Amino acid sequence: MFVAKNVYKKYYKKDIVKDFSIVLKRGEIHGLIGENSAGKTTIMKCLVGIYGCDKGEVLCDEKPVYDNPKVKEKIAYIADVNEYYKNYTVEKMVELFEIFYESFSRTKFDTLNQDFQLNTKVSVGKLSKGQKMRFAFMLALSQSPDYLIMDEPTSGLDVAGKKLFFDHLIAEVENNQLGVLISSHHLEHLEKVCDQITILSHGEVLAQNSVEDVKSRYRAYEVKIKDVKELERTLDDLQKEHVVLSCENIGQIYRILIDTMLRSIEEIVQGEEVYIQEVPSSLEAIYLAITTSKNKEELL
Repeated sequence: MFVAKNVYKKYYKKDIVKDFSIVLKRGEIHGLIGENSAGKTTIMKCLVGIYGCDKGEVLCDEKPVYDNPKVKEKIAYIADVNEYYKNYTVEKMVELFEIFYESFSRTKFDTLNQDFQLNTKVSVGKLSKGQKMRFAFMLALSQSPDYLIMDEPTSGLDVAGKKLFFDHLIAEVENNQLGVLISSHHLEHLEKVCDQITILSHGEVLAQNSVEDVKSRYRAYEVKIKDVKELERTLDDLQKEHVVLSCENIGQIYRILIDTMLRSIEEIVQGEEVYIQEVPSSLEAIYLAITTSKNKEELL
């Protein structure tokens, strides 16, 4: 098990990460989402031992990660920008990884490359952004890690590349019990593959739960009612109480997102000639509603 406990990290006396905790289990995919400068990259660098923590600890199978090369062998990291020796060919970089990592499997790399189709004779400096990301992904999986930490790994990938990436990622999780932490701004992808989700804002955790539980708690409805003015007054009051997280209307139809732990839709919408229908709520809509709330304590 991979665990971060009450991690703090400062830059120039400014808190970047504040009291961050997470449990990453093998065989699970955990999504980390937040706005730009939320602290995601800093957290990941603390998790893989590039940075030490100012407070708190990061443990892999109950052993500290920082300054522990043996433990780091169990962890693969894909940064948002991956730099290699530009003049080295892909083939030469693979040979270098074979030297660096005892567990590196050239057979696995070659098998992956049957799908990803990188020219191993090309110098790394001539690879496109998407090709570099494919290369980083293949190198990481070929290390046969227990845990994989990835910072915006689909950046630069086209539609086909993203599908290929997630197909292989899910296969690794299912077949080899790989534990994955992935950050991405493409929430529609995370919603499909993640078991757990952590929502981060300004270095602090706003919500942390299974994707299923988050979507079960925050539900969206379309409402049509005769007494529109009364409905609008009710919704306005409940938005102040953070029961209603978002509301928009198109003509006579009101689409509202509510926190069902605080109130049911039947308690909110009452009156004559009421029409209520639950509609799919997306992780993106929930994320936007939670991060714009002024009272995060109500949403944990």
